[in-house]
Amino acid sequence: MKIVIASHTYIVDLNCEKLRILSQLEPDIEVTVVVPKKWKPGGVQNKIIETQFRDEGKFRIIPVSNFSQNHQGLLTFGADLISLLRKFRPQIIQVEQGSKGLAYAEMIILNKLLGLKAKNIFLLGGICLII
Repeated sequence: MKIVIASHTYIVDLNCEKLRILSQLEPDIEVTVVVPKKWKPGGVQNKIIETQFRDEGKFRIIPVSNFSQNHQGLLTFGADLISLLRKFRPQIIQVEQGSKGLAYAEMIILNKLLGLKAKNIFLLGGICLII
């Protein structure tokens, strides 16, 4: 099963641990995490984070160009996301952003346009929507 998870949350390595474990649960599970290439968290952490590509076999972190660098509701990804989705062809697309996040709409549209027929899973601050 191929899973794509998109969120700014996973620019922090510690937050990725559950996804690494997920990729090891069954032999056919592959997890690709899409994160912003650049992110400025704000608050006390005021430096721009530039995410690095990581390939650990069945678990990958892929930085993708993004349009908002510090507002999770406005976070959308660039055209490089299209080639990633075409190549990987996930069966599940999970997005973890705040409510009213544009990334949810972006993934629904790309899923339809690319004919992926993936299940969309959206985590919105304690609420899970499956489309």
